[in-house]
Amino acid sequence: MSNGKEIERSEVGKLLRAGGYLRAYDALVRQTEREVAKAEKSTVAQRKLLSRLAIEKHDSERLSDLEEKAAALIATINANLIDLKKPRLLTKRKAEALMQELLDQRDLKEFLEVRKEMIREAVFNSLNIELEAEGVEDPENTNGSIPVPKLGKRFVREACGPKDPNLNEEKLKTLLGEELWDQACEVEEIPEQVIPAHTQTTLSIERLMKLAESNPAILESIRDALEVGGFKTPRFTVRNL
Repeated sequence: MSNGKEIERSEVGKLLRAGGYLRAYDALVRQTEREVAKAEKSTVAQRKLLSRLAIEKHDSERLSDLEEKAAALIATINANLIDLKKPRLLTKRKAEALMQELLDQRDLKEFLEVRKEMIREAVFNSLNIELEAEGVEDPENTNGSIPVPKLGKRFVREACGPKDPNLNEEKLKTLLGEELWDQACEVEEIPEQVIPAHTQTTLSIERLMKLAESNPAILESIRDALEVGGFKTPRFTVRNL
C-alpha cells in the first residue's frame, strides 16, 4: 500500500487538495484495486472485494473476463479429459491445463458467492423497510420472507432473535458463595488414564434448581449470572411457497 507522502503527491492527493472528495475516493479505490491485482498472492477476501467493486461499478473489463471463463468452462472440462480408471502421470501440459481450469473455477465460485451476498443484502434491506413500515421495533433481527409467486419460491430470513443467555459460572459461584456452590455441584473421581487421577467438579443445573425451590434468592443469583450474548446471525435461504 502507498504511504502518506506517496498519496499526497498522487492523483488522490491533488483531488483532495482541490476539494474533489468523491473523485478522490474513487481514485483511491482504483489505486487499491491495481495494487491488489499486482500482488503475487491475493487473499480470498481481497479477490472477493475486487469482484464486488466490479459489480457495483459495472467494471466491464473484469466482468467480461469472468463471463469468458464461465462461457468456456464446460468446453474446458470436455477438453481436459480425466480418465480415473487408468491412473497415469500428469504431463507438464496437462498439469498446466488442469491448474488453469481450477483457478478459473475458483474465480467463478468466489464471484458467485459475492453475488449471493449482495442478493442477501438487498433482500434483508427490503425486509427491514417493510417490517419498519409495519411498526416492528427491531426489523433487522426479525424473521421475514419475500414471495416470488411466478417461480413458486420465496426469499427467507430466518433464525433471527437473541442468542440464548450464557450462564457465567464463575460469577454464579461468587454470588452463591462456596457452601451453596458446593451443594449445586457434582463431584466425580476420574481414574488415572492419559492424565493423573483427579477430582472433577461440575455444576449440576438439576441440583441448582432444587436448591432454588427452598431458597428463592438463588433464582436472583442465577438471573444476575446470565449473560445475554447479543443477536443470532440471520440465515438467508430460499424455500417453496
